[in-house]
Amino acid sequence: MTAQSFLPFSQWPLQTPVLRALFQELETGRVPHAIMFVGSKAVTRMFAEFFAKTLLCTGQGAPCNACPSCHQMDALNHPDFISVTGEDGGSVKAAQIETAQSRLKLRGHGQGRTVYMIEGMDKLTPVAANRLLKTLEEPPSSTIALLTAENDGRVLSTIRSRAFLYRLGTGEVAWDDPLPDSLTGSSNEQNLSFAGLLKPVIQWNQHVFQKRQGVLSLAAELVKETESYELADVFHVLIVWLRDLMHYRLGEYESLVSQEFIQEIKAQAETVEISQVLRVIEIVMETKRRALSHVGARLNVEQMCIRIREVI
Repeated sequence: MTAQSFLPFSQWPLQTPVLRALFQELETGRVPHAIMFVGSKAVTRMFAEFFAKTLLCTGQGAPCNACPSCHQMDALNHPDFISVTGEDGGSVKAAQIETAQSRLKLRGHGQGRTVYMIEGMDKLTPVAANRLLKTLEEPPSSTIALLTAENDGRVLSTIRSRAFLYRLGTGEVAWDDPLPDSLTGSSNEQNLSFAGLLKPVIQWNQHVFQKRQGVLSLAAELVKETESYELADVFHVLIVWLRDLMHYRLGEYESLVSQEFIQEIKAQAETVEISQVLRVIEIVMETKRRALSHVGARLNVEQMCIRIREVI
């Protein structure tokens, strides 16, 4: 049987580093069972439908726009695509989730893959979110969930933790937010502050990716080595460094923020997969949000390290 080919990434409707990583996962057949696209409603709906069409396409150069599956998607009547959205712009209700779950129990057609899309995860009623959680915890065979949200901070944390999150925004990478005021500016003092924090962050990542140090010692080391900085700043610089690892793995060397540490970037990037780096970035981002909510610092860092060790 001839392996399926896909539309080149250069022809995808959105092209960002995180989506390039998703494309590479698709090519190797390692598509996550649950994906959450975060961004504006119009952008996430458009891309989720495009990706669903790609997953269900039975032709070459998927989506080929010529096979029966693509025609069914265009006509909005594909038997293996389930779309759930709030009525009249409202939130998705528990009854709608239950209806979708009943359909998921039926065996898929065609290639045997079933795709369901649920829009507005940040607007689900609590009962609906908990109904969906069971399906995400025990996904039916050959089933892929495509979830969308405008604000993932409002999505039930247990759902977020079970989905691979891709930020779409309006075509930009949503985590490329500016550095905090305490780490930016034109003064030498501020520039030295960023550089000074980056060095212990790089060293700490060596223990994560290369030395595979234990959870408690990882947490203790990060807290100790960065104790003179704001914890939110530490997480931000950690995200910057992880982004550089991802850009290096993607061959996007011009996007590196930490060019002067290219040897360290190369050494660490070669020890992890892009999908792992993406997942760790999401974990650190959630940890940063908890830090801003005044969650206990040491406990917050320990929880982060535990989740990172589950990935690395």
